[in-house]
Amino acid sequence: MNKDLYFKYQWRYKKEDLKFCPRCGHHFSLEDLHISNQPQLLCHNCEFVFYIDPKLVVVAVVLNKEENKVLLLQRNEEPGKGLWAFPGGHVERGHDLFETIQSEVREETGLSVAVKGIIDTDSIASDGVVQLTYRAIAHHEEIIINMESQQGRFFALDQIPWDALAFPSTKKILQLIAKE
Repeated sequence: MNKDLYFKYQWRYKKEDLKFCPRCGHHFSLEDLHISNQPQLLCHNCEFVFYIDPKLVVVAVVLNKEENKVLLLQRNEEPGKGLWAFPGGHVERGHDLFETIQSEVREETGLSVAVKGIIDTDSIASDGVVQLTYRAIAHHEEIIINMESQQGRFFALDQIPWDALAFPSTKKILQLIAKE
């Protein structure tokens, strides 16, 4: 992985940022197609409508075997650089959700996990993101982080760094887990 490129490039964009049709290369026009005030990207050359789908993100609440500690990663990138969050990532089109979450956890922490099921959903409209949060159990607690994190650690539920969480969704999920 090219660290310089990884931290440099952005993934957020708006319809207005997209100028050319991926099918034929001609210019898009942004027009109301069938719903007023909801313009779509249209290519009049090849008659293609380009819908921008929300990005699907999977997040893992990784617990230790005893289920009394939760894994958090201190982020090494924006948003939330230096703050704590769960491992997770974007799901590529055509990829299985369970395989993606296992892969993301393994890439970010070196941990193998058993995915137990979905515990929450969230929609972050401003970023065009739909987030699915899964419960997972780690087979061990030896963490090997990658460049996306400054450190990783299993926290006892009474030692969670509440004032240093990266996202509102992280806090919401941790509060759900702490109530169990």
